[in-house]
Amino acid sequence: MTTTLVGNYPGYQGSRNRHHGLPRAGAHVRDARLVLIERLRPHIFRHRHLLDVGCHQGEVAVQLATTFHAGRVTGIDLDPDLIRRAWSHLSFHQSRMLRRTKEPQRPAASSAAGEGPASYSDHCYFPLSSVLDHGHRPQCVPGLDPRQRRGPDDCDWDHAKGGGDGGGDGDDGGDDNDDEEEEEAAEGTEESAQARFPHNVSFVCEDWAAAPVPSDHANAAAAAGGGRGRRRRRPHRRKPTENDDDDDHHHHQYDTILALSVVKWIHLQHLDAGLRRFLARCHAVLRPGGELVLEIQPWSSYEKAVRPNKAPHLAPNLARLTLRPDRVCLDALLAEMGFALLAEAEEDLPRRIAVYRRL
Repeated sequence: MTTTLVGNYPGYQGSRNRHHGLPRAGAHVRDARLVLIERLRPHIFRHRHLLDVGCHQGEVAVQLATTFHAGRVTGIDLDPDLIRRAWSHLSFHQSRMLRRTKEPQRPAASSAAGEGPASYSDHCYFPLSSVLDHGHRPQCVPGLDPRQRRGPDDCDWDHAKGGGDGGGDGDDGGDDNDDEEEEEAAEGTEESAQARFPHNVSFVCEDWAAAPVPSDHANAAAAAGGGRGRRRRRPHRRKPTENDDDDDHHHHQYDTILALSVVKWIHLQHLDAGLRRFLARCHAVLRPGGELVLEIQPWSSYEKAVRPNKAPHLAPNLARLTLRPDRVCLDALLAEMGFALLAEAEEDLPRRIAVYRRL
């Protein structure tokens, strides 16, 4: 019986860790791969805009935003059920947070240390048991299943969306300058709030590796960001306008892209051409100097993946592959695509993890 179509096993990330004798990443256990990546490249996550390709149930994306202080995280997966679980996972963590109507004051020492707007303990105010016993509290996380909003539509996070106290649904005949000032203040509030967890995490259901190059993901990312439509049709002053001469993804480029435990499945599903297209698309949406992080599955893992109890329908594709995930072949391919190897580790974890810079 086939257990997966494209590597979307239930509990895939946790299963991988258990099979290799590693602790399963959870609310209080940092993912060993992320710890290693940060050790290889300090500050690769902090305050950066990250893309997690093959985000599965969102564990890595949420941990990047909470424990590793990422500025913004977008998770991509082609399985809609996994994306629903990712939103639920984000909602679960949000439900453990203490309600706040404004950003708490931080000691000067924390700011000097370069910490994010909230430490991990701020995201764990309520114990796990409180959410398990009482369910998720009413949320306004974009993409959340409405069935999890168990209560009146009194969103805890209206302040984060510029919704505040209402009063802006129709023209009140007031002075246009006052309206513009109020709107600009709301935009500033929204921009500040969206930099805070959980509003700096979003998920998109898309076969990102199959999309053409140059990327059209910018539109999907913008839609997932949850920005509200506005009554006045002015361009936002804090963003490039639609008349910008740069390419489509100019203002949605990433600082870091992570492809953890997913390269094998992209390769098997889309063949050699698909792997090249995936790397080309990573190059297209990374900022110059941005970093691509790969967890590289060996060829023996490819052979196991097409066994009868896993994904036997991909066996014909395996026979057609000419590229191999070994160091010489893969590094040469990445160099051809415009990447340079920055750092790598092979002995610390069962699989090689390599960080490449976009040239």
